[in-house]
Amino acid sequence: MEGWVTQSYIDGNRAVNWLRTLRGSIERVEETYYPDFYVLPRGDLNPDGFSWLLREEPRIFNAQVEWKYADLRMKKKIRVVHIQTVSPKAFREVVNILKRRNAVAKFYGTDITHIQRYLCIRGFAPTMLVEYRNRQFTKIEDLDELAPPPLTEISLRVQIDKKGFLANPERDSIKRVTLYGSDGDKEELSGSEDYILESLQRIIQSRDPDILLAPSHPLRDLHYIVKRAKILGLNINLSRENDYSIQPDSPSWSSWRGRAYVSLESFERFGLAGLSELCRFGMIPLGLAARWAAGRIVDCRQVYEAMKLGILIPEAKSYSNHFRTVEELYLKDRGGLIISPRVGVHENVCALDFESMYPNLILRRNISYETCTLEGIDYSWKGLLPRVAEAALERRLHFKHLRKSLLEGSSEYVYADQRQEALKMMLVVIYGYSGCTWNRFQHVPTFESINLHGREILIRAINISMREGFQVVYADTDCLFVKRQGASKEDFERLAEQISEEVNFPIAIDNLYRFLVLLPSKLDPMVDVVKRYYGKLYDGRLHQRGIEVRRHDAPKLIKRFQEELMETLFNAQNIEEVKKNYHKAVEFTLQTYGRVLSGEVDVSELVVEKDLHKPLDEYLRIYPHVAAGRQLENYGTVQEGRLVRYVYVNHLSSNPLARVQALPLYDGRSYDREKYSELVLEAAETLLKVFGFEKKDVASSFKKIVGSKKNEV
Repeated sequence: MEGWVTQSYIDGNRAVNWLRTLRGSIERVEETYYPDFYVLPRGDLNPDGFSWLLREEPRIFNAQVEWKYADLRMKKKIRVVHIQTVSPKAFREVVNILKRRNAVAKFYGTDITHIQRYLCIRGFAPTMLVEYRNRQFTKIEDLDELAPPPLTEISLRVQIDKKGFLANPERDSIKRVTLYGSDGDKEELSGSEDYILESLQRIIQSRDPDILLAPSHPLRDLHYIVKRAKILGLNINLSRENDYSIQPDSPSWSSWRGRAYVSLESFERFGLAGLSELCRFGMIPLGLAARWAAGRIVDCRQVYEAMKLGILIPEAKSYSNHFRTVEELYLKDRGGLIISPRVGVHENVCALDFESMYPNLILRRNISYETCTLEGIDYSWKGLLPRVAEAALERRLHFKHLRKSLLEGSSEYVYADQRQEALKMMLVVIYGYSGCTWNRFQHVPTFESINLHGREILIRAINISMREGFQVVYADTDCLFVKRQGASKEDFERLAEQISEEVNFPIAIDNLYRFLVLLPSKLDPMVDVVKRYYGKLYDGRLHQRGIEVRRHDAPKLIKRFQEELMETLFNAQNIEEVKKNYHKAVEFTLQTYGRVLSGEVDVSELVVEKDLHKPLDEYLRIYPHVAAGRQLENYGTVQEGRLVRYVYVNHLSSNPLARVQALPLYDGRSYDREKYSELVLEAAETLLKVFGFEKKDVASSFKKIVGSKKNEV
């Protein structure tokens, strides 16, 4: 049969895989699993005799001598003993016994999770399309795959009838459970707690979703449901397995057997398409792809590639083993290259961007842990890091380029974007993780070599640009902004081709700016900052980085104000007209400032949205969004991990809980005019400071004008 793997897990000495077939049916496939690891016996022990002794141990299924590569350089194979145990429990017991007896010089592969070990050996991962024939799984590759696998999900929200500040499962009952299906339908369960929990089980069993989604806080949702059911003496089974005994007190990614358990935050961030890419990159189940840090997923891929090459897997390090003098740090650890932006207004600027510079560097220059030597890079064999980056880079570029041909906002566009963004994250982390303390293959010179080659390429690109008569106004790691009076798009394209040819590295036009404003620091106008600019492209679109309009927590008023302010400035034919439009921009600022102060703005334009990144009780200070969250919590409607919406009503109040009102609780009082008018001036100063704008001067001038008009009246 053919189908998509929905979940894989280890159950005793069995590996279980659930498939959603092409026909839409759900199938369960299991096979025997013998956990394995390798050991290098102590020098005075003969591997053959040692393996013979191990086979006498009842917890060991098999032990035999094999030849394996000792390290990534693959120069020499050593004789090691391959040990297979009868179960995961026996696995840990055997490892501990061997460590206590001091008979082993080195252990290999003992810190890999069982499901990771199984999937790496079998060569497939959940969410992949596979064929199961003659008790063997074969992955079906499809580079043109765009839509996520046709898995179904149910999202849960729990409302608790709290008696205190924090929910306590020993005391506080479940008041309501709301279910959201993948088809958009919504169902609320209320009534007695027994009825809610039993109805929840009945609905999940009847709808039979592949994925259960819930916010990740341990005092809510599935965790809370399990604890309350146990207290009430109810046997609640949300799994596909017909076994009520497997439900734990605190559900993990593999608790609901047959259903992937995924945090709602990760699902909303990556989408199923993006999570699918993380699964196949790390060769791990969906629940782990959504839960694990990016560095750990990179480690999974490194383990997979090393295992394919027959390389023994060392245990992960927990400390740095690369020490250098201060002088060596100064000479070698310089990071990426940044050319400070030339603060001010620029005309006819082209942003050139190297395509996936660091992953491409790893691949093209064969930069890896074992290829970076004191003499330079060894090109005699392909390193591990290039193998790790290759497939991910190919898929990322495929989806990135495909996205450009799709209608923005369409489902196809979203899928392509989710996939390429997830892969982009992994490719960036491959670079950073190369020098990480926790990397089992950690080699700091590898990390430094990537930076060194990146700086070299950017410097060569800058020199080529200047040689061809272009001025470099800003450069940052893998991109540079150049301008030349009268240069056409064709001139910039020829420059990109020239750079690509000479440095043997792909670079292309990212954006063409009719006008570009590079901004100074908000704290010190004499200090320039990176990734903070705005401009207007030749196609008429505005483009920004690092300013209020790009922040999701800025009110609609501020975003619209900055957009109109930019349009006012850039309603020009040349840079001189832009500078003249500064006075119109100041006039528009004063008008908006006056509207806010006079109370003319609708409250819907002033709502601030902010994420609660952690439980309310973990915040040490009562920030505005925390105050709004606590207001909502008192009414039982707060959802940590989600957006909190609020309005400023009195930012000068001595009570931080009274400075804002959560939007659902807003009582219609006047908004905080001083606070919002200050936000307007701050947003204006962000854009106009390079022209000489000072918010304190504008505020005082406005008050003088208003005061004089009152006196006239």
